[in-house]
Amino acid sequence: MDEVIRMAEEGKPVLGICNGFQILCEAGLLPGALLQNRDLKFICKPVHVAITSTDSILTRAAEVGQILSIPLNSYEGNYQAPKDVSDQVVAVYCDADGLVDNSTNPNGSQGNAAAITNAAGNVAGIMPHPERAIEDILGSSDGQIFLKSFLESLEVIHV
Repeated sequence: MDEVIRMAEEGKPVLGICNGFQILCEAGLLPGALLQNRDLKFICKPVHVAITSTDSILTRAAEVGQILSIPLNSYEGNYQAPKDVSDQVVAVYCDADGLVDNSTNPNGSQGNAAAITNAAGNVAGIMPHPERAIEDILGSSDGQIFLKSFLESLEVIHV
């Protein structure tokens, strides 16, 4: 982790998916923590997320308001932070029409947060799995937008 922390501090892109998101929080690179899901059940299903910001390594190729369908597979995906981090949330859980409320929050995450960044935007964590939604035959190719964003960030920063 020392090397990951060093890279993050240098402004290089760092991405954590699912358990990687947990690790970035535990290492102090992202605020908050991931707790057991609200209903204390493992979640394994496709979910919808809405992009709330394109100012991050995870969402730069997306559009604000864009709704994506990607799989969620977790037991500890309930994101909680000790303070309001809404300005760092880049994707929220929603329904297919973009409704964001408690009924569209699968795990109890604060503010329906599905993905957040650090204040600089170069470290991002996402609980759903974009890498499992890269081809329509898998149920969705919507995850490509997150991975494309990350790859573009690598090119911009010249890692």
